[in-house]
Amino acid sequence: MKLILFTAVLAVLASACYAVAAVGPIHRSDPPEPEQ
Repeated sequence: MKLILFTAVLAVLASACYAVAAVGPIHRSDPPEPEQ
């Protein structure tokens, strides 16, 4: 049972990190528009 719980927690953390990494830059800064 501990292995199942550990795997579930790892999956949740991985999906959360992926969501933050995918959505973070969009909300953090404007779309890149180089002037030069």
